[in-house]
Amino acid sequence: MILDYLRINDLVDSKVEYYGYTRSWSKIGTAISALIAGAVVLYCGEYRHLFIISVFPYFAALLLMISYPNELNGFSFNDGTRKLSDTIKDFSKIAKLRDLRKIMLNST
Repeated sequence: MILDYLRINDLVDSKVEYYGYTRSWSKIGTAISALIAGAVVLYCGEYRHLFIISVFPYFAALLLMISYPNELNGFSFNDGTRKLSDTIKDFSKIAKLRDLRKIMLNST
């Protein structure tokens, strides 16, 4: 997705810098997240609160993904619903086969 963005904006020459910049912010975010998680566990004394609190960053990420420009999507909404429908059909076929269903359940 980043490379598509760079191609659209004619910035492919700065690919290494762009990836490095996004990677460094990813590492900073992970470090801050670990510090917050540690503080929550120390303050509350339990891990279960982390699961509730973790909903907020996922919701923020969802809002961020929704804000991406359409040219970065790679496919239209109709393509996405068709692919989802195909995946559900394939999954239902697999679920009907006893041996594969057993393998799937054991792996999950």
